[in-house]
Amino acid sequence: MIANGIAFSAFYRRRVSQEALKISSEACGVSVAQITSAGGRQAHVAFARQIAMYLCHVVGQMSLREVAREFKRDRTTVGHACHAIEDMRDNLTFDKQIDFLERELRKRLVVFSHDARAAFFNLERKGFRLFG
Repeated sequence: MIANGIAFSAFYRRRVSQEALKISSEACGVSVAQITSAGGRQAHVAFARQIAMYLCHVVGQMSLREVAREFKRDRTTVGHACHAIEDMRDNLTFDKQIDFLERELRKRLVVFSHDARAAFFNLERKGFRLFG
């Protein structure tokens, strides 16, 4: 994933998925632990997981395979989740709610990319000499 010219590593993909989980859990009233548990097959828990997967794929620009790896699911499960959420967006109210969640994740990603860029440029550069 690339944001503002910075290629995100596995660390940042993990951070994106964690933030998507937090946003989804807050929106659906489910704990992050319930969403990430292997036995979370209750409808409201599965729905929260689908939203988190969708946010990772659409906002985080993660591939289905990357999302599946982060959520410890199959790629086809992530594809199904994304299609299910996209189909529900035909409802105007639901569409506005998902749009709000997307904006919230984008805000948090801007903070991540800014922090990553600041950390990169603030590295101590001992022993480096410029030749010219």
